[in-house]
Amino acid sequence: NDTFGDTANKIVYLDQNWDRWDSLWFYNTTQGSNLLPYDIFVNLEQKESEVRFKDPLNMNQFRYLPQRDSWNNPDALPVGFVKDSYQGSDYIGLTCAACHTTQINYKQTGIRIDGGPALADMEGMLTALQEALEATLNDKEKLARLATRMGNDATQTKERLQQTLTNLSEYNRINTPTHGDKIIRYGYGRLDAFGRIYNRVLAHMTPDDRENFNPANASVSYPFLWDTPHHDFVQWNGVADNNDGGPTGFLGPLGRNTGEALGVFATFSLEKQKTHLGYRASVEKRNLIRLEKHLTKLESPLWPQEVLPPIDAKLADEGEQVFKSYKCALCHSDDETFVRDDPNRLVIAQFASVDIIGTDPQMASNALNYQGKSGLFKGEPMDFGSSNEFSDTTHVVFALQKAVKGVILARDPDKSWLQARAEWLYDLVTTLFDNPVKKSERHLDFEINTNFPNNLNAYKARPLNGIWATAPYLHNGSVPNLYELFLPSCTAAELAA
Repeated sequence: NDTFGDTANKIVYLDQNWDRWDSLWFYNTTQGSNLLPYDIFVNLEQKESEVRFKDPLNMNQFRYLPQRDSWNNPDALPVGFVKDSYQGSDYIGLTCAACHTTQINYKQTGIRIDGGPALADMEGMLTALQEALEATLNDKEKLARLATRMGNDATQTKERLQQTLTNLSEYNRINTPTHGDKIIRYGYGRLDAFGRIYNRVLAHMTPDDRENFNPANASVSYPFLWDTPHHDFVQWNGVADNNDGGPTGFLGPLGRNTGEALGVFATFSLEKQKTHLGYRASVEKRNLIRLEKHLTKLESPLWPQEVLPPIDAKLADEGEQVFKSYKCALCHSDDETFVRDDPNRLVIAQFASVDIIGTDPQMASNALNYQGKSGLFKGEPMDFGSSNEFSDTTHVVFALQKAVKGVILARDPDKSWLQARAEWLYDLVTTLFDNPVKKSERHLDFEINTNFPNNLNAYKARPLNGIWATAPYLHNGSVPNLYELFLPSCTAAELAA
């Protein structure tokens, strides 16, 4: 039993065109995330207990999925928590699977869904982690036990612990989800990833200014990953071009994933380098390319009738007619236009203006309109080779673009010059050809305005294959299940009135 009384005594994997080893590789491959020192994390106790923070029951209360120990996960870390080594130090970090693997428990059977949106409470986990660090610093016995397990003396351990706490508490402070004078927590299955990525970039642009950030208050559901490499645009607002270019010019999947890695605790510096191009970072660019390619064969999950109750065929037929009669396929495709297991499938984005669809605009608005002080970028070209320069302030999306390109340009400091240059050239060339969707095939179903940011004030629809396994629903995760999603928004009497 976990904190919620949920139980599972066995795990079943659905046929998603991955075998067990594909899943384990995805769960345990680093992308260069450095949340905090590895030895501190694996030995740290919970705030009010001597049980370690990484204990499966503790991590599962935040809905991070437990794993047994294995050759590439000897400390039995949860799915998506991985060890990363950078510049001679080991760190605990997150990889794609932490936010993009889910599990549905039914009658003591856990249905594992690779690429599904995690039901995790990252904000709650990071808050509890901060509290555990504080409790250890303020309790001599806890501190002594931690020092013994780490093989260090108490003084050295306390110094490292204090620095770790300072870094994490500052991260949590600037990413508090404030709405005016209120704090509205994300809860389970939601996160403002864009807001947090932006704030990390701003913090690194102005390392001496602790107030250069924006409220990370546009929480959304974690997108599901099947078919992602087959899309032309990704993210809820379609801001990330899976080709080379687009409004943000992010060099396709490598650029998009590099930006994500910067947000999820990669080590990096945005100070101009005298001896080399770009900005050095812990981002594992080779692994980002491998992870993206690994997803090309991942397929959406079919309803497992051998585990869950069988589908009512009569109701399914009626539902299909409703889907057709309301022309849902115009935005979301159907079995005739999209085949889930076609290796050459393409997903052409269908965009709709935020003003037209009338849904929660916060994510799209923040992504486009957030600004900050340019700091280290002031007076620098806005793009490599550009004559336009950063002024005192900038839209954060432009700063992120420059940071991402700079990280991609820089060589890996942990590798020899020759190896790093060869890998850099390979990475750069392959990322330009990662997506086969031609720009002439794209459908931009909203009024195009070439003046930034109006051309991106939209949300993207996508095929609904596997939608049964992707709670919570709507882009902002505001509806917990499909049953509630399809309840009438008003009664017949209210509608008549």
